[in-house]
Amino acid sequence: MKQFFSFRLVSLVGLLILTHFAVYAQPAVSTIKHEGQSQRQSIVIFGAPTALSGTTAVGDWTLKINTVTIAGAITSVPVVLASGKVTINFNLAGLAGHTASEPYLKPGEALTFTFTNPGTLKIFGGATNVTSFADVASTNDW
Repeated sequence: MKQFFSFRLVSLVGLLILTHFAVYAQPAVSTIKHEGQSQRQSIVIFGAPTALSGTTAVGDWTLKINTVTIAGAITSVPVVLASGKVTINFNLAGLAGHTASEPYLKPGEALTFTFTNPGTLKIFGGATNVTSFADVASTNDW
């Protein structure tokens, strides 16, 4: 009988610890993809919980092409709060290998993003920040 209660107590404690981490876990980036014919936009999808609140600014994001940081390429980062998605619009016109009329990502170029959350993008309805990340690749879904 003593072993039965001991096992139940250990199970209960384990369940409470797992519940704590599930409730207070910070959502991490799950996918970044660029899609569409324009190839000038990437969508960042955060894992569960998906609903977000707050804001993010252009300065919170860094765009790299083939491991080289491209300053000033990101033009806007509107947040779609209910779905947990952040859309990053960028313009690569004038970048090495791009003419002024080529603002899009070209075949063979590797696109990565870094996000540094200054504490303004949060899980919806809470005070928990969305997790920052570095050098996550965007995949072509078009």
